[in-house]
Amino acid sequence: MTMLLVIISSVILLEITLQLKMLHIMQEISLFGKKTFRTLNSLQVSDHWKEKVILHYALKIMSASVRLLGIFLVLCVFLLGMDWILQAVTGGVVNIIDDLTSAIGLMVASISALLYYHIRQNFA
Repeated sequence: MTMLLVIISSVILLEITLQLKMLHIMQEISLFGKKTFRTLNSLQVSDHWKEKVILHYALKIMSASVRLLGIFLVLCVFLLGMDWILQAVTGGVVNIIDDLTSAIGLMVASISALLYYHIRQNFA
């Protein structure tokens, strides 16, 4: 029963992550980081323009980081809420956080999330 809950919660967490475009935000942070280093290493850009451009890139990275933090908070609130509801319903017998962070739970969650992602990509 608890592994079924682990599978369901991992699929829901993955779907939330996909719907909130977490991967796109991480790619955006990486892109602006690369642009920053490319600008800093360029000899063709004056220091004055480097200051302006680096400030712009820093604001973009900060904005994306705050959005990423928001997604992590949404995932944590969902997981804690699910744990709270399950403990209230079962009288404390089921603890989804302990099940998810155990070695078997991590393997089951990872495999089920990968399978769900593969099925979602190929059949949706």
